[in-house]
Amino acid sequence: MRFLWLAITTPTRAAMLTEGMTEHERAAYEAHTVYLDSLRERGILVLAGRTDEVVPRGLEIVRADGEAEARAILAADPFVARGVVSAEVVPYRLAHLYPENAGPDA
Repeated sequence: MRFLWLAITTPTRAAMLTEGMTEHERAAYEAHTVYLDSLRERGILVLAGRTDEVVPRGLEIVRADGEAEARAILAADPFVARGVVSAEVVPYRLAHLYPENAGPDA
C-alpha cells in the first residue's frame, strides 16, 4: 500500500536565493527539476513547491510504500544528493484537496 510522505528541504547556503545560485547550485537545480518531472511522470510526485519565507524551504509530497522508500526517493534528488539542500521526511495524511483553489490566480 502506498502512503504519502512530506519532504521538507532547507538550503545549506541561505543566500542561495537572495544572492543568486553558484554554478554548482544552478546545475543541481536544473537536474532537480528534471528529477521532479520524472517522479511526476511515474506517479510518485503529488506536489512540489517552496515556502515564501526569508529562507524558503522546499515542500514535496511523494507516494511511497514506506519511510525507507520515501527517504530513498529524496536522497536520489540531485538537490539533496549534491548537498545543496538538507532534507527531512515525515508521514503525511491528506485530509482535504481542492485543486480548483491551487492555481496561481486562486
